[in-house]
Amino acid sequence: MTYRTDNVSRFRAFGSRGLVVFERDGILLRTKRLSEDLVLKDLNHALIGLLRRFRSRGIRFGFLCNDRGMDADSAGWVASLALMDLIDAILRVNDAEPDFWMAMPFSKPTRNPNARKARDDARSSIMLLRAIEWYGMEKSQVVLVGNSRACRMLAGADGMTALEYSASTSQADESRSADLLEIERIENVVKTALGL
Repeated sequence: MTYRTDNVSRFRAFGSRGLVVFERDGILLRTKRLSEDLVLKDLNHALIGLLRRFRSRGIRFGFLCNDRGMDADSAGWVASLALMDLIDAILRVNDAEPDFWMAMPFSKPTRNPNARKARDDARSSIMLLRAIEWYGMEKSQVVLVGNSRACRMLAGADGMTALEYSASTSQADESRSADLLEIERIENVVKTALGL
């Protein structure tokens, strides 16, 4: 069942073990530049394989995303939700449908990059805590996989397990090998953290 608590969150209950939280941009989507046209090869297919294994083991997982790149005009919300629905459908077909999606709410742009980073870090923190609360998880059962400064700050401070995703975002063959190594590392850490 799908629960939309507001325009930027979708919670469901497929899994029953732990909670693995991924930052979407730069991990599931290889790019962080959402203003460009996206194609299927922009999805991290090695990660989709891992998500399929998580789903078969009953592990809860979902995505936090920052759709700031899509809010340049009034179609920002529509484009953001359409992208969420499209990726969700692709993952469903691959037996890798996530338990939740959370998108950072749009706000007025600021010219001060430090203020924007501080605001985004605070929002990421709020979104993560909201997901933990919704699923009633102990923080020791949460694994956060990200590639941002906010990810590193959030998890380490609260007793959660944090993993920095460091594979390349390019489409080259050596990048795919790096993705496979990262996926194996993530899977091993999640199994250890959740006692599987």
